[in-house]
Amino acid sequence: MTDVIGIDHIYITVTDLQRSESFYDCVLRDTLGFRKNMFVLGSDAHVQYFNRHFGYVLRPSRSSQAHDPYSPGLHHFCFRVDSIADVVSVANRLRASGIEASEAAHFPDYAPDYWATFFNDPDGVRLEVTNYRQERRDRHDNWNTLGQAAAGNGESMEPTVPAPGRQPILVSACLLGEPVRYNGTGMRCDDAILRRWLDEGRVVPFCPEVAGGLPVPRLSAEISTGADGAKVLAGEHRVRATDGQDFTPQFVAGARLALAEAQRRNIRVAILKEGSPSCGSGQIYDGTFSGQRIPGPGVTAALLRSAGIAVFSEEQLADASALLMRLEAEIAD
Repeated sequence: MTDVIGIDHIYITVTDLQRSESFYDCVLRDTLGFRKNMFVLGSDAHVQYFNRHFGYVLRPSRSSQAHDPYSPGLHHFCFRVDSIADVVSVANRLRASGIEASEAAHFPDYAPDYWATFFNDPDGVRLEVTNYRQERRDRHDNWNTLGQAAAGNGESMEPTVPAPGRQPILVSACLLGEPVRYNGTGMRCDDAILRRWLDEGRVVPFCPEVAGGLPVPRLSAEISTGADGAKVLAGEHRVRATDGQDFTPQFVAGARLALAEAQRRNIRVAILKEGSPSCGSGQIYDGTFSGQRIPGPGVTAALLRSAGIAVFSEEQLADASALLMRLEAEIAD
């Protein structure tokens, strides 16, 4: 069987080539790094944007009718970038350029690690930018071992949903390698327990700081001296960046979104990155930016615990696994 190795090009018809060229210059050339050329075909001017993977070509339309995504034809076109941090960066750059892109957001109903921003071109063509999520990477890397049932019979290849009675787990996205930390890196945890949970479809990735609206990269932040996440939630202390900026609203918003996601999925166990002012479960930095840690939870860890969710660090996976076994035994009974 012939193997399709990629999309060569896509043609988009536009009612006003100059207007659309200005829009796509911002989106494709300036934000997504495409190159650009122009040519004439059949007396019609064409504008092509291209990267190493495919071309995206504009040509004049022969009708002034606006695009209808629910008529036969194209519903939307989705560009894929490498990471959640890239989605956040793209959304922020587009919005700063005046394009009405949605804020980057987490869409766990699509896939556990699905983040995206959405916007329309001048003719109403719906566009999306999403991250290269783990299922897509696995599909690419392990295609020949996926099996005919998954690869060729039309069955879904999205991450599996936990079986009935099997508890989902909220996990800091950085522990899965997502570069969402303040310095644009991840902190992948390569523990066998976490790998097993991923294989079982249990893991729900979440970064409260990004979800709360902070960019990647961003300034390092710590809870004010001598305080912890519970005191931030009580309004008694603040979270501040190295230059004094107040990041408290974003940290609190991200914590609330994490709790909402956990409650929506009936999550009872979370694995959060130790030391983080959001996710630290047992230790956080002391607010002096000197590298010193003190006992106490971060903002998200404190809020989750206050709601009865058990919070563990990446150093406590065996304890978390034991609790999951007890919870699932209770459900089975």
